[in-house]
Amino acid sequence: MRAILVAALVAGSFSAAIADDSPSPKQRAEKFFQALAEKGPGPAFDLLFEGSPITSQKPQAVDAMKRQTEAALPMYGKILDSELVEEKAVGKSVILLVYVQRLEQHPLIWRFWFYKPHDRWYLSTVFFNDQLQGVPGT
Repeated sequence: MRAILVAALVAGSFSAAIADDSPSPKQRAEKFFQALAEKGPGPAFDLLFEGSPITSQKPQAVDAMKRQTEAALPMYGKILDSELVEEKAVGKSVILLVYVQRLEQHPLIWRFWFYKPHDRWYLSTVFFNDQLQGVPGT
């Protein structure tokens, strides 16, 4: 398998806001995977970053993530499903979600970091790769 590593959108101070009445981090990630399978990377990332200042402050980073995902997915075949393999709270203000996305030829590992500095969750970082080392349970 050709190794890929896509470290994308370390948002830093340009974090993506998730309003209090918006889906939880887990729900947001799962809606992302559904859209990725049904509509492709462009619409899926648009949904993930809906209402985010990243789309206007770092549009090139969002576009790069869309292009990298669009290029990577066909190498692994049709998307089958995704499975949450780790949900880790770091205190009360950080959540890591790790998913295995099953494709016909090889899985991809997705990591979503959410941060809550006050009363709102922000998507801070998202990336994926095809390396299984370091996946919970391995």
